[in-house]
Amino acid sequence: MGASWAVHRVLAERAASGEEPGPVTLVTATDGNHGRAVARTARLLGQRAHVFVPQGVHPRAVAVIAAERATVTEVAGAYDEAVRLAAEAAAARPVAVLVQDTAWAGYERVPGDGSSRAVPPSAPRSTSS
Repeated sequence: MGASWAVHRVLAERAASGEEPGPVTLVTATDGNHGRAVARTARLLGQRAHVFVPQGVHPRAVAVIAAERATVTEVAGAYDEAVRLAAEAAAARPVAVLVQDTAWAGYERVPGDGSSRAVPPSAPRSTSS
């Protein structure tokens, strides 16, 4: 429920703040289930998803994320590089929101709303999700 709850909170906050209505792009990085959950939630709610996957993610995992109608960017690097690129992509677009399950200094609120590993991108992290 972490990804769907985080997406719900992000969209509710956007609506409450009076931001322009309409679809947003939910951006995330994943090496598995989180990205699929964000992509599915986006599809079900009429939003868009852009999911960054690091090198080594099984092609079937990438395919199921893409099957949720997400844009998938395969990164020629590790998970931390995918997280960095996802954060940059979200920051570069006015109608994009980062929905990451990993926290770092300056990005703690969304991970704190759902299931979070609360680990900075440069620190070792658990691979269980």
